[in-house]
Amino acid sequence: MDYILKNEKLVVSFTSKGGSITSIKNQNNLEYLWQGDEQYWSGQSPILFPICGSLRNNEAVTLDNDIIKMPRHGIVRKKEFICEKISRNEIIFSIQSTEELLEQYPFEFKLFVHYLLVENQVIIQYIVQNFSHKKMPFFIGAHPGFNCPINPELDFNDYKVRFEKKEDLELYDNELESGLVNRNNLRKCNFSGNEVPLSHNLFKNDTLIFYNSNSHKVRLCSEKDPHSIEVLYDDFRNLLIWSSANNGKFVALEPMNGISTFTDESNIFEEKEQVLWLNSNDTQFFSYKIIIN
Repeated sequence: MDYILKNEKLVVSFTSKGGSITSIKNQNNLEYLWQGDEQYWSGQSPILFPICGSLRNNEAVTLDNDIIKMPRHGIVRKKEFICEKISRNEIIFSIQSTEELLEQYPFEFKLFVHYLLVENQVIIQYIVQNFSHKKMPFFIGAHPGFNCPINPELDFNDYKVRFEKKEDLELYDNELESGLVNRNNLRKCNFSGNEVPLSHNLFKNDTLIFYNSNSHKVRLCSEKDPHSIEVLYDDFRNLLIWSSANNGKFVALEPMNGISTFTDESNIFEEKEQVLWLNSNDTQFFSYKIIIN
């Protein structure tokens, strides 16, 4: 089912499939969110849980020898969520463990996604609850894709991603076949300072991974365009930048706690780097913002 929130600045659309955003338009009907195209990327703004990225062969094992089986980016992004609440400026979706999901991820959870519209901001909060009798290991992230160019009369190469602080320019590379990350294969980037000039060639080897990023705010912008998009991600450790290798007209700005399994990591889920822990019957909150200018 589809839902809409609107105020004087924005009109934002949502779907219960994946509990995700499907459109962000300003008062002049300019679309900021990528509208999905199977030729490039059919997604728009999926929620990543309980993994970000890929497991080795889509499998892992827990310390209790339970098997975890799940596709890239987890088990909820294509599932139907329940709309728990909707009002003029907010909507809350939820999903919880089922027998099917427990076969993939052997921990009982409930995940709420709370969207709040405040002037030109979309504030997104993930609320994770653990109903298992033991501590629950997990990862969580966001994957919003934005139109690039924002102004359809400009080009992809006219835009850049500007970080609030300087970032490390030696980035881990994905292995394209496995989807894993090889920490011994560093990509030396030829940009400097805190700006990443966009070009389609940047994404021929997949994603730019800013692991443990110094910044918690990025802006997609162009000197030729008064419009821009900011993503603020105080509750997330990493920022990934991605576009399709076949020149899609979008860029994804992805706050994540966790990334794909490293090639030198074991298959034990709890031993993955950046694992988050949630005690039985406890709750954790993770927020980020999308600001439309």
